[in-house]
Amino acid sequence: MPGPYTREGYLRAKVLDAMASDCHTQALLFASLGNDEMSAVYEQTGSGLHQMARALFPLYPHEDFIAGLDWARAAGFVE
Repeated sequence: MPGPYTREGYLRAKVLDAMASDCHTQALLFASLGNDEMSAVYEQTGSGLHQMARALFPLYPHEDFIAGLDWARAAGFVE
């Protein structure tokens, strides 16, 4: 797993933030899932995270992708 102060960590944080927004928008209630269902969701999310991160790497350092660069620097990420 990439460390928190690397380019990989920065990209991972961006992907996780996007995924969290999606979950909030869809009102995905993990508490309503059974253990097996929750396990499957986390497994799929992990796979999806990997695929999304791989897709995002070629975008770096596109200016649209790093629009949050000031935030990243303030949060301790280095480029």
